[in-house]
Amino acid sequence: MHLVTRAPSLGQAPLGNPLPVEGSLLPELLAAACHPQITLLTNAQLTTVEGREGNYSVTLLSHPRYVDKERCAACGRCEANCPVRMGRDSDGKAIYLPYTKSVPAAYVIEKRGTAPCRAACPIHQRAQGYIALIREGRYEDALRALKEENPFPSICGRVCDHRCENECSRQRVDEPVSIRALKRFVADWAYAKGKTAQLKVPPAEGPSVAVVGSGPAGLTAARELALLGYRVTLFEALPVPGGMMRVGIPSFRLPPELIQREIDEILDLGIELKLNSHVEDIDALLEEYEALFLALGAHGGRKLPIPGADLPGVLVGTDFLRQVNLGQEVRVGERVLVLGGGDVAVDVARTAVRLGAKRVEMACLEGRDSMPAYPWEIEAAEAEGVIIHPSRAFKEIVHTKGQITGVQCLDVTFMEFDEDGRLTLETRPGSEHLLSCDTVIFAIGQDPDLGFLVDGELQITSRRTIAVDPETLAAGKPGVFAGGDAVTGTAFVVDAIAAGQRAARSIDRYLRGEELRGEPFSPPKAELTEEEIAQRLSLGLASRRPRAQIATLPPSQAKGSFQEVELGFTEEQARAEAERCLSCGLCSECLECEIACETGAIDHEQRPLELRLQVGSILLADARELEGLPLSLETISAPSLPAPSPLALRLPLEERDWRLDGEPRIGVFVCHCGGHIGEVIDVAEVCREASRLLGVVHTQEIPYACLVEGAESIDRAITAHNLNRAVLAACSCCSLDQICYSCSYQRVRSKVNLLRSPSLFEFVNIREHCALVHAGERATEKAKDLVASAVARAKLMTVPLPKAEVEAWRCRGCGTCEEVCQVEAIRVREDGEQPVAQVDASLCTGCGSCAALCPSGAITAGYISDRQLEVTLEALLASPNPEPKVIVFSCNWKAYSGAEMAGLQGISYPPNARLVRLQCLGRLHRGLILKAFELGAAGVLMLGCPPGECEHRLEGAEDLFKRTQALLGLLGIDKRRLHLDSIPLGDGRLFAQKVKRFVQRVYSDGYGESD
Repeated sequence: MHLVTRAPSLGQAPLGNPLPVEGSLLPELLAAACHPQITLLTNAQLTTVEGREGNYSVTLLSHPRYVDKERCAACGRCEANCPVRMGRDSDGKAIYLPYTKSVPAAYVIEKRGTAPCRAACPIHQRAQGYIALIREGRYEDALRALKEENPFPSICGRVCDHRCENECSRQRVDEPVSIRALKRFVADWAYAKGKTAQLKVPPAEGPSVAVVGSGPAGLTAARELALLGYRVTLFEALPVPGGMMRVGIPSFRLPPELIQREIDEILDLGIELKLNSHVEDIDALLEEYEALFLALGAHGGRKLPIPGADLPGVLVGTDFLRQVNLGQEVRVGERVLVLGGGDVAVDVARTAVRLGAKRVEMACLEGRDSMPAYPWEIEAAEAEGVIIHPSRAFKEIVHTKGQITGVQCLDVTFMEFDEDGRLTLETRPGSEHLLSCDTVIFAIGQDPDLGFLVDGELQITSRRTIAVDPETLAAGKPGVFAGGDAVTGTAFVVDAIAAGQRAARSIDRYLRGEELRGEPFSPPKAELTEEEIAQRLSLGLASRRPRAQIATLPPSQAKGSFQEVELGFTEEQARAEAERCLSCGLCSECLECEIACETGAIDHEQRPLELRLQVGSILLADARELEGLPLSLETISAPSLPAPSPLALRLPLEERDWRLDGEPRIGVFVCHCGGHIGEVIDVAEVCREASRLLGVVHTQEIPYACLVEGAESIDRAITAHNLNRAVLAACSCCSLDQICYSCSYQRVRSKVNLLRSPSLFEFVNIREHCALVHAGERATEKAKDLVASAVARAKLMTVPLPKAEVEAWRCRGCGTCEEVCQVEAIRVREDGEQPVAQVDASLCTGCGSCAALCPSGAITAGYISDRQLEVTLEALLASPNPEPKVIVFSCNWKAYSGAEMAGLQGISYPPNARLVRLQCLGRLHRGLILKAFELGAAGVLMLGCPPGECEHRLEGAEDLFKRTQALLGLLGIDKRRLHLDSIPLGDGRLFAQKVKRFVQRVYSDGYGESD
């Protein structure tokens, strides 16, 4: 059977309604989820139905929850670490648990799709992620998020063309978020504080790879390959690494010390760098290395083939910038004319200003509005005094006796480049004019140096670039890949990073012998409606502030040195700007949840999965599940079935081969529970104390007992130490195979895994009853008591587990037991001449109802014997305590669920209250109550189900209470030290209140009256 719901949890409204189900349904949901013949499919929907009743062909679309429900321990570390706020309440996060004790109790990540900023970025940078972390003041985490995709956050924070901002949804309100400046802020903060992103680097034991060129493409590929365990060598022709971002971008835009720092972080991964190394033979490299990546860059500048282009004083922009950046002497005249209109031309012009030229001008083919350079770069140049002459064609460089005097120009009326780079140009007749200058610098484009490639060795395009497969970057020769400017022509740093990443993926596949082409998957882009944008602003999920402006040096100061011009954001500006983000994708994909998750349950790469099934029938429990689906419901229905009693719900456990030979050999295992226990309770101290208990031969700390690894670790210990009994102190409560209101998805999973062991298990809940409701030392002391009580019970365990047992000689055959048994496990039958009650052990739940009401006392125990209850009391009351302890006898059902919810809700109550769980208060008798007082209990509180709501249909607790109170009076014990009360299902606050009031009453002078 396949159980399908659109909701992330069973019982939840299908379209994401976060309201929890009724607590009374929990046992049924858990029973369905763990049933061996039921496959649970949450976050799934029916998309097509074909066929007829008895033979349907259906298609299901299973949407990712991005969390592995079998590995999620519901510890909440992920949610605590998530920076994304989903509502006015800051506790609402992008990763959430659908509701307390949901089924499955696994977190869900809410994703709307890919944020537009990420979709626009060549490296798919999770900008929304680091922005969300900046908003929370978590700058070191933001650096880590940046470094996931981008090895050069400081560089890209200065020179990236920020296509992300062009797609930012915020511009539909006012202006886009200043994403690039926020990236720079994080990098600057981290470097000022000496912080680095810690990357997991495997040993370099893989094949060796050569990377030619140490620009952004080559460095990125080297980094990614090193992080995959490959041995990487970088070959660089220049005396410094960095390629064009080191020698082609002026230091007033990109300080070289920042470049070197980010390069050093890459080299520190174990990458070998060989400078001044000109590669001339790729075949020779392939003899030494198993793969090769050519990331040559485009260092060669161009000149126009016009008269005078070879005169002294005519320079090429790339050579000019390289010489300046390498600290070489560069001389320019007083009047410099830069030919070109792109960003490189602007950089050349602003550099010439700083070298002392008295007049710097630019001329370009393009009109002012269509210049390739970004408007803000042009404005910065003009602010520093650069004069721009747009729409000019260049006819000749004019000179007098070899001394340049100007450039002869024509006015351009039309220009256009086709797809192959060929220019169509029209000029105005008679528009010849001279732009005076004494130095000309060409900045009209760059080419890679491919001269070392042997003819035919690799295919070269008509644009003088290396031809590659655009998806894999394979260059046509086995083991050779190419990328960056040598393939695309001049592009931006971020494009080169993207090429390096793609090349590394392809090289990894190649060396693994896999197909080079992967399976690209692009989630849909998250597009906010106008209503959604307005809602985010009204809820305060994004601020209404205008875009923050980046401070810069005054032009008069800037042009006098190579000091960096842009100053970046202050911390106050950065956080204010981050507040403007609209969180389009909901989940920011910062991966903080993945980092926090110790069990490896988070998987942001999960994809939608289409399932095709053949089924005989379809039962529809909620018509909303089929909303929007053109299906006839005539043959699709859900029968009306009676709700089963939770007493009949069982875990799918297998028969065990019991190991109970010899004396008790007990192992105590204490779970950390993702910090819920381990960060409050001194687990080591609990283990040390347990090791002193008689019969305990092994103690062990377990990170997560509810995972398969936890169960396997315990099982190995059982074998290694020959244990025949085990105590697990975690969040599980009992060794019953019954599913009750206090069970949870993780507890069921844990018990199913553990109760296959040949050892007898006792469970004790130190999470809800200690760690979540008491502080440090008090929680630890109580945990030690609970563990000691479990060990005492474990010593007395027998096989088969004692359910209901009838002593025939006492039985009168009255049938009381048969009347109260909810699961029909006991019947009165003729045994010779005397009718005797007989128990069917396969049906008996061990609830103890029959034993409690048997008028002749012929039925004993249940899952727990009187003697085990007595030793439980002895252990709980034996340890010293500043205040006398109170025993709380609780029924297994509604009252105990109140104790559980108090823990889950963190509602504290007096730590000297010790809970003793019974299948039903009907299991209790006067002897056990008197035993508690005999052992020193200050009071005894009996907590059961409200009148008329007992799962076992027993109403004898009131009579027991009155008779025992009367007996206490005869014994000289104040009867007010015994109290009977009830708790509705799952009312944690009321449970804590009633325990607290009873404890206060017991300790008050004269035992004040109960309210």
